[in-house]
Amino acid sequence: MTRKRFKWREIERLAQEAGGWKQMAEQMEEAGRRMDRDLQCLSTRYREFQEKYPNRYVVLHNGELVGTAKDLAQLGRLWTKLEREKGIPRGETTFKYIHPPGKEPRYVFMRRLRRAVQAA
Repeated sequence: MTRKRFKWREIERLAQEAGGWKQMAEQMEEAGRRMDRDLQCLSTRYREFQEKYPNRYVVLHNGELVGTAKDLAQLGRLWTKLEREKGIPRGETTFKYIHPPGKEPRYVFMRRLRRAVQAA
């Protein structure tokens, strides 16, 4: 069994670019808080998004809807536009594909559960 080695020099370089370990930790905490706000917005407004934006990607930043896209190509162009015009880096956004009401996909574990029930 092989072990992956941490690239400590690379990690140290990133910490230096961030202004030191403390600043890097603060930036990571802020990124976590931003993602929490986005996920909270997504969960509370999901039904609204299903009605307004079915079959589209929604893009959130700091708990606010900042754009929608119909496919991945348009999503890429939206990210470029957000970065250029609003200064929002794509790494600071959260996106989710919105399925129409009643059309949400079934997940793989349901298939496994069905097979287990049939086998019993």
